[in-house]
Amino acid sequence: MAVSAREALHPRVLDLVRERGWDGLTRLQEEAAKAIAEGYNVLVVAPTGEGKTEAALLPVFSRMLSEGAEPVTVLYVTPMKALINDLYERIRWWAERLGFRVARKHGDTPTRERNARLRRAPHILITTPESLEVDLDWSPSFRRYYTGLRYVIVDEVHEFIGSKRGAQLLVLLERLRRLTGRDFQRIGLSATIPDAEWVIRVLSGSSRRPRAVVRGGTRRPELSIRYVDPDRVRDVWLESARVVLEEIDPPTLVFVNSRYVAEKIKEALEVLGVDDVFVHHSSVSAEVREEAEARLKRGDIRAIVCTKTLEVGIDVGEIRKVVQYRAPGSVSSLIQRVGRSGHALGATPRGSIVAVGRVDFLEALAEALLAYRGILEPRTRSRLIPLDVAAKEIVGMALQKSVSVEEAVDIILSAAVDSSITREELLELVEYLKANRLVKVEGGILKPGPTFYKIWRFRGGDNRLWWARSFTEFFSTISEREAFTIWHGDRHIGNIDSLFVYRYLRVGDAIRLAGRTWRVKSIDHNLSRVKVEPTDDVAETPLWRGEGPRRSRVVAETAASLLEKLEVDGVKADDAGLKAVEQLAREYRRRGLPTPSRRRVIYEDYLNEHIFTVFLGDGASEALAMALAHLASREAGLNVHYRATFFGFSVYAPGVDVLGLLYSLDPEELPEIIEVAVERSPYLAQAVRGLQIALGRLDKPVEEEDEILVREAKRQVIESYLDVRSAVEFLKDLREGRVEIYRAGAGGLTPLSLEILSTPPVKPWLPDLADKIADLLKGNALTADEISDLLELSPRTVEAKLKEMRKPEYGDRRVVAFIDVDDGEWRWTLLEDLEEIASSEEFSSSFRPSNTRIPLRVSYSGESSGEVIVTPDTLSDDLLDLLPAEIRKLTVRAAHITPDIDNEKVTYYYVPRRAVRLLILNAATYMTRADSW
Repeated sequence: MAVSAREALHPRVLDLVRERGWDGLTRLQEEAAKAIAEGYNVLVVAPTGEGKTEAALLPVFSRMLSEGAEPVTVLYVTPMKALINDLYERIRWWAERLGFRVARKHGDTPTRERNARLRRAPHILITTPESLEVDLDWSPSFRRYYTGLRYVIVDEVHEFIGSKRGAQLLVLLERLRRLTGRDFQRIGLSATIPDAEWVIRVLSGSSRRPRAVVRGGTRRPELSIRYVDPDRVRDVWLESARVVLEEIDPPTLVFVNSRYVAEKIKEALEVLGVDDVFVHHSSVSAEVREEAEARLKRGDIRAIVCTKTLEVGIDVGEIRKVVQYRAPGSVSSLIQRVGRSGHALGATPRGSIVAVGRVDFLEALAEALLAYRGILEPRTRSRLIPLDVAAKEIVGMALQKSVSVEEAVDIILSAAVDSSITREELLELVEYLKANRLVKVEGGILKPGPTFYKIWRFRGGDNRLWWARSFTEFFSTISEREAFTIWHGDRHIGNIDSLFVYRYLRVGDAIRLAGRTWRVKSIDHNLSRVKVEPTDDVAETPLWRGEGPRRSRVVAETAASLLEKLEVDGVKADDAGLKAVEQLAREYRRRGLPTPSRRRVIYEDYLNEHIFTVFLGDGASEALAMALAHLASREAGLNVHYRATFFGFSVYAPGVDVLGLLYSLDPEELPEIIEVAVERSPYLAQAVRGLQIALGRLDKPVEEEDEILVREAKRQVIESYLDVRSAVEFLKDLREGRVEIYRAGAGGLTPLSLEILSTPPVKPWLPDLADKIADLLKGNALTADEISDLLELSPRTVEAKLKEMRKPEYGDRRVVAFIDVDDGEWRWTLLEDLEEIASSEEFSSSFRPSNTRIPLRVSYSGESSGEVIVTPDTLSDDLLDLLPAEIRKLTVRAAHITPDIDNEKVTYYYVPRRAVRLLILNAATYMTRADSW
């Protein structure tokens, strides 16, 4: 039987509503009260400022008053520690007046509060997923209080769903359901959700309760876009700061897309004499962030320059306006950020985007129009419970020492309502964790294995061991190690982001760091260490600071439509910016070209860089670029790279017809090509590295032994970075004539192709090519062509690596080449296998000269140089001991030209003394039988 809002709320709660000075409840709060009172799992979707927290709590308080409550009755989960402090005060106002205790728990909670929580357990606990993980895994003294749980409220649910933290939370909720034996009520709160029905289904997990979505009013934001032309100003940062300053209407939040940009804008504001603006991001201490929040709330400062840290609802007072520096990258993010202003009921959120350059302005305009129209990016299709999260939860349950394998698998399956993970896969995962000794099973019960205590150190991680971690980091899905250390000899120069290394940095490149320029000598991705030496080469400054949002297909297509027809109803746009976009479109028309779109591709070939301007979104562009670069590498070797943007991509491949490759790409085969191409992607190296710790693999993964790890890493890369579905659609449209490709012809590069070329190139990542070659050569002797076929690399790339692997530093991977006298080809084998290969039935004939008394002139150079005359049958150890331990060049020729020996010399490079005898025999065999092969 349906209840009214008044019936849903206890009289004491209604008294507090009046004490609060409210005229009554909002429509949102009334609808939520009814749904919660009727026992539904509820998702409350409404703009910031409509009282979502009270919409969830007031009916819950009412039921607690009517039915009684015991610790812990309500669990309130939020994504950020800073948000907890605000919620604590907000919730406590109601709870204490109703006789309920409230506690908070996160990493920075004072010890005094933590101890108080144990002495008098709270009725309402406000926490993060990480702190909840600690309670369930490691705190049996408090874990018992969760048996009374009846309500779970998840705030800012959009921050969780689709992320690894969200996957962690979903499994934790299922673990709580097993612990309580109760189908507790689940309530989600969010300001921006593209697919509310799916979200409440995911949040409900195994719950059998009916589900309901309660929506608040929609508020169209008031948006404007300012334009900074980088070609017309001397200092872009100073000009950007001036425009930002003009847009500030105190109190204001100025959002930027990275910590680096936050610091640069703050620095430029200081140059302009502005000292009442603070910076707020994850690298700033909690004390400084809290001071900034408090001072903005009091009105002591005019603005805070911030990143995502203030995107959620931390109370910083009534914000009059939000300024976004450069396009945020996603409509959802723009709506969420601008929604921080205009909190009063019925008030209008106000926001301004400061765009730099015409492409940024075009993107900002597209995102602003979509936000004004209320169109969000569609939900990306990804597995709800990634295997590394599943592994961490299995280990977490093992720490309880009371959970069976079957129970752990059932819990994870109950959280994965999309059924994208199977029981068989989870059982395979458990076996892999056992093999890595991360867990063990005794009497059917999961327990932590020795590798767990090896990785997760109670006294902190050992920086000498790449895999050693602080114990507290176990409970989080967010890695604390995202940087490579840079070393010159024994001197630590500094740190750079790991993604910058994986995507862009290769041996031989030059970077600028610590005020100097360095050339990269080696990259050790196991130790996250880059060795460098000083250089005067032109260098790149590593400014990359994380990925940021991926521009979606809907943003790309909206931008393309604006380029074709500039209609900006609902958004106030800077005239200078609009003229810049109009000029951009005119430059195409002036050259007899249409403006590019999803179905109109502009193709250009510039210095071996093949550029395709087409509005597909970041994911589809990268999928096509990665596939084409992979196919091109079969001819061009590793001397390829690609660039991808939401408005097009390019592939650098000398001597390759990349346009022809695009036309020949079969849409049905693209997913399979991507599967192989990902193996050389820098993203895969990073993904494998992240998965290794969670799955307990401390040694270098071997694909045959670590198939589950590599398979999951590939899946995560494809889901995170590539939109294969949209790329396949594009290829089908191309084949069926719905896409036209226009050659730009003479007249220089088109404007958007120049923008594509200004983005950093993504280079193939093959740090273990030597390992792959060594694995193939183990017990074998292969030609460079045979190796290139097996590895699907160009012979030029393989041969260059083989020549490098002849050097002593390759240790047990060191190779040596000899001539196969049966076919006259050079074959390569591991130095340690040379004796065995030389005596094998297949190749012994290449080391048996027909005349063992032919005099040979052997010249050598290295630490010392010289020449000796030998015959194959006089190659004694005493003679060989006279040679250097390492010979850089060894040349064998006939001492005297005779009819039975070819007038030819054979040269070997980087030869250790122990291989000289066999190689002289090989040369003699070749020369004495050269006329017969």
